Amino acid sequence: MDELELTTLIDAKPEAIFAAVLDIEGQAAQMEHLRGVEILESTPDSMVVRMDEHVDGVDVSITSRFRFGAPSWVTYEHVESPFGVNEGRFEIVDHGDRCELHQTHRTEQDLDSRPTLRADWVAMMRRIHTTISALAIGSGDADRPTPEC
Repeated sequence: MDELELTTLIDAKPEAIFAAVLDIEGQAAQMEHLRGVEILESTPDSMVVRMDEHVDGVDVSITSRFRFGAPSWVTYEHVESPFGVNEGRFEIVDHGDRCELHQTHRTEQDLDSRPTLRADWVAMMRRIHTTISALAIGSGDADRPTPEC
């Protein structure tokens, strides 16, 4: 499995970042590749979400199971996906006046099989972090850059 990591500093409380990570509908409203979202199942510590996405010129549906422990972590795994096994974890670390959002993503895809695939994945993770940051801060401006560690 190939693994990618990304860390972003966000000027928001852990609870706001945690809520933004789980706000898949809010992310879809700000991210061009997300075409639709449906929450299929929701419990106090997990949810299953179907996301309709436009990836590499193709429309796909991905169903993911999210598990979480408020306000410090969220795990996810694709339970139905044309891209095989994909799983990851968001960790939120409180540093007082700001928080660190750390994401680890693992995929069975060979990220070195195409010249730009690894860079494309990292760019998508950055867009997700930027959107989460905007939602957590409440600006709604996903184009605003956020600092990375």
